[in-house]
Amino acid sequence: MRDEEYLELILAALRRMERKYYTLRDKTGKVKYQERPIAYEFYHQLRQILEEMTREKEIVLHGEFDKRFQHYYPDCARKMPDFLIHVPGKPRNYAVIELKLASRSFKDILKDIEKLKCFREKLGYITPVLILFGNKKNLESRLNKIREISESKSIYILGYNLNDGSIVQLTSKPEQLRET
Repeated sequence: MRDEEYLELILAALRRMERKYYTLRDKTGKVKYQERPIAYEFYHQLRQILEEMTREKEIVLHGEFDKRFQHYYPDCARKMPDFLIHVPGKPRNYAVIELKLASRSFKDILKDIEKLKCFREKLGYITPVLILFGNKKNLESRLNKIREISESKSIYILGYNLNDGSIVQLTSKPEQLRET
């Protein structure tokens, strides 16, 4: 599969996410979002889609998988990405995905962008994706700021509105992945 096809699977998983699995309310009824419930629902949907759609049965979706024990693990990727789509033990690395609440610090978001860039450049993951989750205001603010940095042009960046499930795609195809 090409990088655009993995991106389509990721978009399909986002579209299938069910709000009841990631929405929590406090005693006053105010909605509280946390990364883990969002990540678990995304993982569930993406794994179902991968099992339904991919012909290559060796492909695995791993969550926060620590690859440091492998001798070729680069220094720039010491932190575990949220999700990997790959064939374990073989040089078939398809997608690396980071999820982040848009309300997190910009410094945290930049670290994830650098991690995704490293996994693409050093480990050959063909589809590096950052997915920001938040309300419309938070997403617009973060996406506008991300648009200004050059590193963001080397990965796919998506925004997912937790209130209505709409998806914003900031980049269409990372510059380094475009055919010349």
